[in-house]
Amino acid sequence: MEDLEYLVIGDPIAHSKSPEMQNAAFRAAGLPARYGKRLVRPEELGAFVDFARTHLRGFNVTVPHKNAILPFLDEIDPAARLAESVNTVKVMPSGLLRGCSTDGIGVERAVRERLGFDFAQRHVIIWGVGGAGSAAAWHLLLHCGVKHLTLINRTQSTAQMLAEKLLAHAGKTQTVDVVSATDRPALRKILTTCDLLIQATSCGLRKEDAPLFPEEDLDGATCAVFDFIYHETKLLRAARQRNLLASDGAGMLLYQGSASFFFWTGISPDEEAMRTALEASQNELVR
Repeated sequence: MEDLEYLVIGDPIAHSKSPEMQNAAFRAAGLPARYGKRLVRPEELGAFVDFARTHLRGFNVTVPHKNAILPFLDEIDPAARLAESVNTVKVMPSGLLRGCSTDGIGVERAVRERLGFDFAQRHVIIWGVGGAGSAAAWHLLLHCGVKHLTLINRTQSTAQMLAEKLLAHAGKTQTVDVVSATDRPALRKILTTCDLLIQATSCGLRKEDAPLFPEEDLDGATCAVFDFIYHETKLLRAARQRNLLASDGAGMLLYQGSASFFFWTGISPDEEAMRTALEASQNELVR
């Protein structure tokens, strides 16, 4: 059987640990597939899609392409269309491209596992409503029974537009609101009343990144903290110093990757093999 080809694309992409994890899954399943990573700048996305139609079987999409990829796709899962975010694309034998988002299920499973958190009837803040943050918001509202979602974003109008769309699909007892990222008194207050803060921006991806917000704003907070970034960030350190339950995004990476694998192959992957490979790659990063 010929090699199957898969990639993850983004800008930046050097940090991605998806190849180690997905290649472990392919080996465990006995599939002769290769998964790699490729830097694709925004102006190169169209040319990459043309390449993918004839050379790949599937690919993952990360920052900044999760929304930009949509016009290039032939079929989009309804949930991904609502979120206007795709992180997984399957290339059909005909070259047709099918897109979906596995970010929402990745967040749900990781938060349940890492923090022992039950979303039903809880108040969750999502800070950052780009591709993955938007996908998480839709998933938590429609499938996890969250009672109250608060959205925070650098561009407040973007968060407001998403809130209005979410409210149109919310249940009678569900609420969605927006808080300004610059309103520190409001932020400090809401951090003492919410149940979970999800950090869904790229802040912390680089070690030199400034904190998302001053760490003293966590003084008095009682919420759990989940950071999409899959290494220790300033936010996670500040949360743990205050004895808050906190987790990085490695579990999210694992579970969204597991769902991507199933979308491509129809085979449930060996998640323990994926987890072992991911942990090994993280340990190499630490050393």
